Amino acid sequence: MNAHRSWYVEEVVSEAPRLPQDVATLEREVAERDALIASLRSTIARFEGQVAALQSALVNHATEIELLKRRLFGPRSERGGTSELQLLLGDMLAQQAALQKQLDDALAKKREGEEAKPPPPPPAARPKPKGRRDLSASSLPTIMVDLTDPELAKKGRLIGYDESRQLLFERGGFKVLVKRMAKYELEVAGKTTVLGTPAPKTLFARGLLHTSALAWLGVQKFSLGTPCYRLEQDLRDQGQSLDRGTMCRNLEEVGNVLGATVVHAMMRDAAEHCAVLSTDASGAAIQPGPREGAPKRACKKGHFCFWTWTYS
Repeated sequence: MNAHRSWYVEEVVSEAPRLPQDVATLEREVAERDALIASLRSTIARFEGQVAALQSALVNHATEIELLKRRLFGPRSERGGTSELQLLLGDMLAQQAALQKQLDDALAKKREGEEAKPPPPPPAARPKPKGRRDLSASSLPTIMVDLTDPELAKKGRLIGYDESRQLLFERGGFKVLVKRMAKYELEVAGKTTVLGTPAPKTLFARGLLHTSALAWLGVQKFSLGTPCYRLEQDLRDQGQSLDRGTMCRNLEEVGNVLGATVVHAMMRDAAEHCAVLSTDASGAAIQPGPREGAPKRACKKGHFCFWTWTYS
């Protein structure tokens, strides 16, 4: 009985929890537990931040997808299901393939027909220009001027006239100036010869425009600022066909003549006598001349120089 009781007491004592040996061990275990709890809390906070970021990205993606659906399929009340649109797209692709096949067949038949036909004849050569415009066919008023030579009239007889025509401008409109230069038949050293009245000096030899027309054109272009294509339209309304190319060429020649004479003399006088001389250059595109057998060249950059001077 006593032995059995002693064994029971030993078993109960052995199963009872053991207390730590000292306070230092207990404090160390508490510190380790607190550190572990703090680490777990920081890990949980990091995971919660990642979850919140993923949820925000998911919401943004859902919003973008909804916006793209609206842009792609239109308002919800006016569109069908996605499956219906996919079926419609398939039908459209099938129709496109069928149309492409029909187009290929038609092109193949056309090529076969072109190969069977004889080659077309080469294009006709461009006719050569026929020179200046014939003013004798114009319906404008005509002014006749006879140029005679009294000295030749005394020595021979008048046999006819050589005529030349120019486009003349007078106040009120354009007219055709006909200059008739007399021709005389003379006896010189026992032989009969023909001499004509010397032609008066003109600004341009064999020019279509009279000096008055050139002056009118310069005033319209540079003083009033009217472009040549508008002048061409105005003259067409008046019954006279004068193209802008002829205007530009004559204006260029007038500028060259004035630059070599009047403007050159003005520059020399200004350089020798003026008190202040200033210049200004404005840019302009210049079209180079054509090359034989080659395409047109690109425009080059040029300058217009303006000179102003002041006399004391």
